[in-house]
Amino acid sequence: ISSLKKLKEISVNCSLSSLPKELSELSGLTKLDVSCTGDLGDAPQDEPFPAELGRMKSLRELGLSYCGFRAVPAFVGGLQSLEILYLRRNDEQIYATLDVLIRGCPRLHKVGLYRDSVEGPLSPESWAHLEAFEAKLLAKDPNAVVIFEESEDFSSSESE
Repeated sequence: ISSLKKLKEISVNCSLSSLPKELSELSGLTKLDVSCTGDLGDAPQDEPFPAELGRMKSLRELGLSYCGFRAVPAFVGGLQSLEILYLRRNDEQIYATLDVLIRGCPRLHKVGLYRDSVEGPLSPESWAHLEAFEAKLLAKDPNAVVIFEESEDFSSSESE
């Protein structure tokens, strides 16, 4: 995989238990979508994500929807070029860990979330985390957008 230096986009539509560290060597990769790979969220925290993934210098868009995450994977906080992140339909505990994005992703300006968790409506605590995250993101970039999706059709809007 590391020989595919000019590869721009990867979209995985199958179950994965981890991501290969060689992805970090793809210097042209601008979009990575591993949404709907529930097995990633089933593994112990950050085990499926080699630290090298945080060094993907050209990655601008990342899809991590429907993975069952309870926290934002640590490697995401190192993605200096990340502009767009989709975290729809993960465990609502993930909202308490969104601050890593404010500190580690200076170019982030669009975050796709979901009004409900997999289990149903969000708790008041999760709403408080979401509102605080949105306020911090907007303070950093007044043009930033936090999109709270309500539609079950996540695939078409992920490619916007």
